[in-house]
Amino acid sequence: MKKTEPSRESRARAYLWFARAFSYPDKERYEEMRILAQELIDLEELKDEMERWMDQLDSLNFQDVEADFVNLFISGFPTTIAPPYESVYRNNGLVMGPTTEDVIEMYAKYQLEPAEESSLPDSLPIELEFIAFLLENYPDSRDLTYFFREHILSWIDEFLDRVGDSGIPLFVTLSRMLRKFIDQEKDLIK
Repeated sequence: MKKTEPSRESRARAYLWFARAFSYPDKERYEEMRILAQELIDLEELKDEMERWMDQLDSLNFQDVEADFVNLFISGFPTTIAPPYESVYRNNGLVMGPTTEDVIEMYAKYQLEPAEESSLPDSLPIELEFIAFLLENYPDSRDLTYFFREHILSWIDEFLDRVGDSGIPLFVTLSRMLRKFIDQEKDLIK
């Protein structure tokens, strides 16, 4: 029996869930993530993993989660383990490199810009939100395929490898989940 393809809506919600998961820890955001996970009706396996991850998160001290997030993604010592910015991986470690210009142009084409002033346009959460936006509003767009292939697939494996190698259980699990989801998306976004 052939497995049914998940709906565009569920896939877009999954992208939004991962965008929230890779954003700075916030208790209100985590409640929003619970709701998003429950709405993934036709992504049952992913939904179950997300709910387990949320349970794992609940069992941890919030300040520890915050400290792990900062160490892993923002300002680890002696180096930041996994900066969540495409340009770092594609522009020899430069933030806001040439690839960022293409990202900004893609957002502008749809009259979009990052909502949070402190976020760089090529951060993983913002790029995942953009994919969700395109899936919801322009599912047959060449821009969806282009952005996914050029701006997600071109760096996500190295980023997820770094997160997976960090040894921080909550984020190791998260990286494994996102990798599995992105691998499934490779077959759906062509």
